[in-house]
Amino acid sequence: MLEEVTEKILGGRMLSIGIGTKLQFQLGEKGGEFKAAGILVGMIPDEYLLIRVPAIPGILSRLNEGDPIVVRYVYAGHVHGFSSTILNSIQKPGLIVFVTYPSEVEAMNLRKAQRMDCFFPASVKTDMGDYKAVIVDISVGGCRTRLDYEVVESSSIDIDQTIAISFHLTGMAEEQVINGKVKNLKKDSQFFEMGVQFDQENEAVLNNVKLYIESFGELQPVPVAKLP
Repeated sequence: MLEEVTEKILGGRMLSIGIGTKLQFQLGEKGGEFKAAGILVGMIPDEYLLIRVPAIPGILSRLNEGDPIVVRYVYAGHVHGFSSTILNSIQKPGLIVFVTYPSEVEAMNLRKAQRMDCFFPASVKTDMGDYKAVIVDISVGGCRTRLDYEVVESSSIDIDQTIAISFHLTGMAEEQVINGKVKNLKKDSQFFEMGVQFDQENEAVLNNVKLYIESFGELQPVPVAKLP
């Protein structure tokens, strides 16, 4: 599944995620995977988790007792994942899947996470002012942002400076706002480009970026219905 550090979960210790955390999950065996997103709506430590999932066509046939499920999420700057087994599912008042509580969780450093090309209009806020920008690639660790060279004074943005970036992710209505640190700068006659490292404490935005990449960056993404 993931290849980095494995975190053992002790008996009675809760997972390092809260109710409402967005999850990415995978059903089925390798070669016939079915991928979608869900939301953690409850847990009983050492017993089971409750995940609300969208009613995607074909998903019910894959929610059988004993079927395997792989769950991933973002926490504290790492992508975490674990293997589990479906216990049961209910369809009312929403599609809720009960899965076994994991015995261990694997964590992968986000610096090895996938980086995806994009074109997101954005706003960059610095101590000197606000600037219109475009995010040209993004990962859970950070992004590459391009500004119009003529509107950015040469001294207004420096290496290791903290800035705020606002942008919209495709498929998500809410605006994403996250602080970041400028790690590199590149200038030419037309553009001012900077590499930004995201604040890894902002779990909500990191999770949304991860879900965006999972949904749009893989070979066979599954459309996710919007949950109420």
